[in-house]
Amino acid sequence: MGDRVRLITRGGYNWASRYLWIVEAARKIHQKHFILDGETVVLGVDGSPD
Repeated sequence: MGDRVRLITRGGYNWASRYLWIVEAARKIHQKHFILDGETVVLGVDGSPD
């Protein structure tokens, strides 16, 4: 797979540096190329979506 994992936003930005835990999880998928399509929701300290 190499070392390149990109997390592309709807606006076209690469946010891999903001969500390192997603990058690390993607590196554990032992495939050369793949696409995951989804939505990430981060919860605030009070448990509400941020």
